[in-house]
Amino acid sequence: MQKIRNILGLALFPLLVAASLPAAAQGVSKDTLRRALLDHCVYTESGKPNAPKDDRIVDACQCASQQTARAIRDADLAGLQSVRSVPDEWVAALRANFANCRR
Repeated sequence: MQKIRNILGLALFPLLVAASLPAAAQGVSKDTLRRALLDHCVYTESGKPNAPKDDRIVDACQCASQQTARAIRDADLAGLQSVRSVPDEWVAALRANFANCRR
């Protein structure tokens, strides 16, 4: 009986992997990008010397990441396969939006 389960498991494994591929090939959603930008912003800004240790950084980063993600066109986002490869222009826009949101 165990041998049959192993054979059946080996037969079904490629099917399960193939079923998951279309979801992975869709690229990055705008919300995923926004969260990645938020993480980057909070990590970068809170690591600076004399950074405040309260929620002001998080609030400003939420504002900045929302504004940055909103400004990115869906056509530009379609070419992005991973949030690890965010273009430098988008990171620069995040920094500029952070400066505006922090006021």
